[in-house]
Amino acid sequence: MSGFGVRVGPNGGKSYVMKYRVGGGRAGRIRWGAIGQHGALTPDQARDIAQRWAAVIAAGGDPAGEKIEKRKSPAVSELMGQYLESHVAAASTPEIGQVLLAIVIDGTEGLQAETRKDVYRKDVA
Repeated sequence: MSGFGVRVGPNGGKSYVMKYRVGGGRAGRIRWGAIGQHGALTPDQARDIAQRWAAVIAAGGDPAGEKIEKRKSPAVSELMGQYLESHVAAASTPEIGQVLLAIVIDGTEGLQAETRKDVYRKDVA
């Protein structure tokens, strides 16, 4: 499979990678997407993932770019802090602020580490 390979780091760690272009043909930007660590994945499993990535890339997607965007997304705990700072603290008394803080924390329990894109209405309803 074209673009699929193994990258060996300076300390000897091996990871499966996929090299591809984003943005159309030779003029597109080259990306190296990390599929996973050798040992956690077998070569056949990594190749299967690379084939799925190839289908996504052929349809115009960017698997490595999606991973980067997910990492850049703020966590629910960060968004919760911003909300409490800008809306609750400014618009309420300290007592109401404490009640709202308890409601928000209770409603988002277990979701603080998730990113906004990973949380759906069913998760907080």
